Amino acid sequence: MALAHKLEYHALGNLNFLIVSGKVKSPAIFCLALSISLMAAAEKLAAQTETVIDGHNSAEAQSLHNQEAGWCAGVNPDTTLETHFTIDDPHPQPGHPFNYELLITNTGEKTITLPRALDWKVVDTNGLEQQYVKAGVSLELRTEKVVTYITPTLVLYSVPGKPETMLTLRPGDSLRILGTSVLPTGLGPEWAGQKTLIGHLCLHSVSQTFRQTPIGRREGGSRQQMLWCANAVEQYQVNPAPER
Repeated sequence: MALAHKLEYHALGNLNFLIVSGKVKSPAIFCLALSISLMAAAEKLAAQTETVIDGHNSAEAQSLHNQEAGWCAGVNPDTTLETHFTIDDPHPQPGHPFNYELLITNTGEKTITLPRALDWKVVDTNGLEQQYVKAGVSLELRTEKVVTYITPTLVLYSVPGKPETMLTLRPGDSLRILGTSVLPTGLGPEWAGQKTLIGHLCLHSVSQTFRQTPIGRREGGSRQQMLWCANAVEQYQVNPAPER
């Protein structure tokens, strides 16, 4: 039986929809095609999940030796990750705390793995040599001439052999990170003019050494390799500090 109608697939977001035009001479074929399209769309929608990690009250669980500034933020960008950075105050002021969200979505075709543990003790083996992966939130503050990164930062950890410290993001899945930060005060005259706040999530492979002393284990050296950065497109203008 002849099929005298036109089948077109159109994309809306991450879903594909079937549009049928023309005269339908075979209702059975039309219903079959429509059912296949709807089932595929429903399966794709169901497969997409969002994981939320709330780091608002995680400062005590974080590792002090991982609280360095994110000087490599923006380097080696991962273009398969769509990143959005939002804050609860669109015009933050120095010295004032603000809450932020960093939303990372896997828009690529391959599954990726991210750290998810907020507590450093989960990955700390108490050994003198440790290897782990960390994903650090880097909040960048810049003008046309200078740039700095706000510390402390929020870090997520993972180690081989502990799958509970790892988050799997399939294509379409997303991670939403919630945190709090404070803009620095007392910036020098080189910071005069318009200041912009930008959000990043950067992944590092870390090799950390410690040394044993009579009073306990102390930090040694560390070696980090930048794997990639997910860079948000949003930028926020920072209000100048109020005059006293």
